[in-house]
Amino acid sequence: MTDTLAPLESEVIGVVLNNPGLGDAFLDAFRPEQFTGWRAHLAEAIATMLTRGLEVSPVTVVEYLRVNGAAGRCGSVQVFDAFAAGGAVLDPASRFSLLSRRYLQRDLATFAARLEVMAENADPTVALEFARTETERLSKMDGGSTAVGAPSMTSFMGLDYPDAEWVIPGLIPAATSVMVTATEGMGKSVLLRQLALSSALGIDPFDPDDRHRDYEPQRALIVDCEYSGRQVQRQLAGVAKYAGRHREITAQATDRVFVHSVQAGMDLTDPADQSILRGLIRTHRPTLLVIGPLYRATSKGYMDEDATRMWQQPLERIMSDGIAVVLEHHIGNEGPDGRRSLRPIGSSAMRRWAAQGVGFRVTACEHKSLECRSCGRKAQVERWRGSRDETYWPTHIRSPKSGGYWWERDAVQEGLAA
Repeated sequence: MTDTLAPLESEVIGVVLNNPGLGDAFLDAFRPEQFTGWRAHLAEAIATMLTRGLEVSPVTVVEYLRVNGAAGRCGSVQVFDAFAAGGAVLDPASRFSLLSRRYLQRDLATFAARLEVMAENADPTVALEFARTETERLSKMDGGSTAVGAPSMTSFMGLDYPDAEWVIPGLIPAATSVMVTATEGMGKSVLLRQLALSSALGIDPFDPDDRHRDYEPQRALIVDCEYSGRQVQRQLAGVAKYAGRHREITAQATDRVFVHSVQAGMDLTDPADQSILRGLIRTHRPTLLVIGPLYRATSKGYMDEDATRMWQQPLERIMSDGIAVVLEHHIGNEGPDGRRSLRPIGSSAMRRWAAQGVGFRVTACEHKSLECRSCGRKAQVERWRGSRDETYWPTHIRSPKSGGYWWERDAVQEGLAA
């Protein structure tokens, strides 16, 4: 468990280094001896400084450790590493609560192991007394002392949230979820690769020539649960070829896109697969996660609310770190009117969960064709879930007349629709 506690402990300590106003919550929730490794020494130093009313910052903590002879156990490198880890946390309360729960789980495991030994070797009365007192202590941890509380408005307004509110300006805000649906064969996978590469280039996904829309390049992680590695390579080569006609594609840009191809699928409800995803996030530090399709990313399904919440929660923890999640999903069959809704198939909890729901419907060109050689492919964009932020998705898109893997804004159809 130490391996899983270490990064979480660094984040919690780093939160206090970034926001000393949360010091009281830190003191209420934790004891320095609960922390592991060098973080125990750092937590003890911070707790002592907070109790004495001393200023807490990376510089003052490093100096405190030096003056008190603890620099050999925890030095400036560790202090500033923790400071950096805490600076990336958007929701301190959830991190405090999660670490408290992890400590409770650790203590419960220790309690169970000791009680098993005592049940076999000690006097039953002694074992029962131990069980009673330890159960009371653990119950208190669960019932109150692990509560973090919320910062005051003064403290909250002073929190250093990242300046970048958007992953892709006007389309995908940071720390939110976007669910993408479409009719079969529309090219959802190409669209998702396009979003990932565009974010790494810092360009508008649907109008790469408009340099007024350029923004700070992002880091993207693609988790593909359906295609073979070779098929993913072919799609990425296609979108890179198209983008290369409009912008310079450098190794520096493509090195900001990371690809995890797992054709066998993964299970977001399985702790082992959750650990793999968390490891990918920790290693590559993306601001955009593109994952799907959903039916290949969960074994519990998505038709009822309980099953749906099981795969949503791991993604919510990822979003709490400021990462935007774009999730691909499928739609249902035709309705009585013969038309297919672009709303995702499954529980209504899924539709409520998505901060944005964007559907793409293939449409016929003026030649009444869905696969016209002269006109290319066309699609209408339908918003089945309005954004919680003001976003500006195109209303119509088309494949390039020059061919290639990409979807461009269809300015002609947008003008006609207006």
